[in-house]
Amino acid sequence: MSKPEKHLVYLSKFKKKYQYNKLFEIINNKYFKKVFNNLMKLTFVKKESKITDDSYIIELSSKFDLLTDYIQKNSVLQIVNIFIEKLYRYMNTSIENESEIIAPQLVNKELLISFCIAGYPDFMLKLSSKEINNLEGCLKKDVFDLSKKLLITLGCLINVKTNKDELLRKFIKALNMYSNCLLLFMNEDKKENTCELVNKWYCLEKSIVEIRNGNYTNYEKKEFIDYYLDSQKNIVILLKHINIDFDETYLYWFKSTADKIEDNIHKCFWDTLSADINSNKYDMFENLLNELKIELLCLNNNNNNNKTVTEDLEKYLDVDFIKQMATHNSYSIEQLIALGEYLLVMIRKLQAPARTDTMNNEWKKLVDKIESKKINKLDKQIISIIKFLLDEIQLIKLDIVAFHILNDQLV
Repeated sequence: MSKPEKHLVYLSKFKKKYQYNKLFEIINNKYFKKVFNNLMKLTFVKKESKITDDSYIIELSSKFDLLTDYIQKNSVLQIVNIFIEKLYRYMNTSIENESEIIAPQLVNKELLISFCIAGYPDFMLKLSSKEINNLEGCLKKDVFDLSKKLLITLGCLINVKTNKDELLRKFIKALNMYSNCLLLFMNEDKKENTCELVNKWYCLEKSIVEIRNGNYTNYEKKEFIDYYLDSQKNIVILLKHINIDFDETYLYWFKSTADKIEDNIHKCFWDTLSADINSNKYDMFENLLNELKIELLCLNNNNNNNKTVTEDLEKYLDVDFIKQMATHNSYSIEQLIALGEYLLVMIRKLQAPARTDTMNNEWKKLVDKIESKKINKLDKQIISIIKFLLDEIQLIKLDIVAFHILNDQLV
């Protein structure tokens, strides 16, 4: 090797060593080092054996609040921002990327999110650490594992004094892998949040229709509808925060499509129940009676917790016995009407008094149609009674929500 070549090799090694030293200076900056160590203390919470699960959740929530408050401090954001800008400047212009991974450049908040994900997956990913460890091929598991790996490699660079070159290589690789994974995760999270918000908007729209057609005073209708409309406006604001180009007309297209799908699903459901009854299986009939029972028990417990009512319901609505009678053609429509009237007694105790007269009149019309054979097929008779009872229970739920809304408005 000639002298000029030796000189070039020496300069190249010197330049690389100088670049590494500059990176180590950036990473070991005393202000960033202090911020990093404080963040690590707030990130990883050890569960003591004596602490109960409830206490642990409370402690975890408290620590998470401390972490998020600390992350949002302007001084912390500025220090991390300076660190990232200098880091990428030297990575992009001075050091060859040995990991051969192309990744988008992170901003300060995206780097800080790694602390939240690694330490508090219960809140950030809606999964506990144990649940995540049992997952395979899941984006949430990937972003959790890569967040931990990024923090561990960065911590080693800051606190370990030997083998710095290898640690730096691992850190750059972990940083780029985390950056790519976080981008995918955030896009997926945006999709999930958008779907959830659109569904909430649609449920509010259905509630508005039910309120308009419901047995309420004009004042109550105005209060309820105004409340729901305000909630819908807030949802639209959140949707535009997720996607600045979000078009509100999409919501009404979604409503039109969802209404058609829901109507078809309901029709298929009742057609399946009809086929179940006609084939003398009564499995779906049994499931619906159980659903009626559970709904009434829940409403009773939430309202007045009347033990006598609960005991009576358990006694008179013996689903297994009714199914056995039905499969042996021993359960008449008259008995089902009598059962319906018994359940309506409980519904009257739970529903708003203003609905009682309307419900009684509609029930009488339905019974008259059955007894006069206007509804003459057994499957249609059973379906009409079950639908009537389920609709009344749904109205009770709507009234409960409306009652809380009205109280909140008055307060």
